[in-house]
Amino acid sequence: MPANLSEAKYILNIIENSSKSLVKYNFIIKPHPNYISKNSIEKYIIKNNFSFSYALTSESLYSIIENNITVISTSSSFCLEALLMDVKVVLISSRSGITQNALTYFPELKNWYVAYDDKDLEKYLDKPINSNNIEFEDYIDFSNFYKVEKLYKEEFKL
Repeated sequence: MPANLSEAKYILNIIENSSKSLVKYNFIIKPHPNYISKNSIEKYIIKNNFSFSYALTSESLYSIIENNITVISTSSSFCLEALLMDVKVVLISSRSGITQNALTYFPELKNWYVAYDDKDLEKYLDKPINSNNIEFEDYIDFSNFYKVEKLYKEEFKL
């Protein structure tokens, strides 16, 4: 989940709105380790009586995606890393302005989509995965480039 709690809740709401057609999916929810507790996510899900199947985890992101086919999040460096590991990524669009999407800097990467609502999420979860055919060395270079570029832009307000 993203670091922002309201964005995390927004993603959960989109999943819930899609849940009737997504009964075959089990969602693994990993709250951002520095900003959101598992307890706050669980309370939100229970309070809203969400019906989708889920498990909360604190496992590393890498161990989670080894056994899963899709990452749902907002734009983050982990989305790029997941793509480089041939995992499908669905970015949930921002509801408060422009969606930050650094994945557009990597046109050679496949398997990522921007979902604007629950219908988009349903559509993209069923899309097949196509290999990105990127070597591990390229993975390290891409990941580090993205993180450095992001820090540079934040530092200089670009």
